[in-house]
Amino acid sequence: MGQDYYVNKGLKRIRDFSSILQLPHVISASASLIYRNAWNKGMTKGRSVDQVAAASIFIACRQFDKVVTYKEVIGTTGVDKKHLFKLCRILKTNLNLVVKPPNSFTYLEKICSELQVKDQVKELSRRILMKCQEKGIQSGRSPMVELSGAVYLSGIITGDRKTQKEIMQACQTSSESIRDSYRKIVKGFQSSVTLDEVDWLLEGIHRDSHLNSFFAV
Repeated sequence: MGQDYYVNKGLKRIRDFSSILQLPHVISASASLIYRNAWNKGMTKGRSVDQVAAASIFIACRQFDKVVTYKEVIGTTGVDKKHLFKLCRILKTNLNLVVKPPNSFTYLEKICSELQVKDQVKELSRRILMKCQEKGIQSGRSPMVELSGAVYLSGIITGDRKTQKEIMQACQTSSESIRDSYRKIVKGFQSSVTLDEVDWLLEGIHRDSHLNSFFAV
């Protein structure tokens, strides 16, 4: 079978996957361009059509700040994490693709929407993440783990609690990671956050009446 067959098959897979993931046309088009360039440079040899299509989509989503997790891509395409990440690195390097690394703020809106939390939980989570970034708390952790701890803590503070299971499913992480992230935030704040900073964190936020202080969590 000729080149056109394999290229067209890959582009069709990208359209199919994009439809399932509900991606806008601009991302599907960008992923298709990445796929074509990878094919033209001989980078698809020894790799399945789905692997290259999945990596192209994942990179395109990052380029346009579209919040799609690697687990969503894996679940849709059937490509395993190891092959996805390895191929993404290869494509980015050899095609000179500029991709911004994700951060916890990228996923904040999506996760809070999925959990159906109140706006004050989202806002407090955002402030907590900002202060964690400023103080170097949780540095080196994955964005989703950082976010899970912030959302869990915000729910406790405001009284709009979500269970660890609910957050675990939304953030696609483990309950152990959530608890560890939450504990590190509290410990980090206790040692480095001033009372004035606590006032900023809680400004306009309704606090659970059962809490004696911000750190009594």
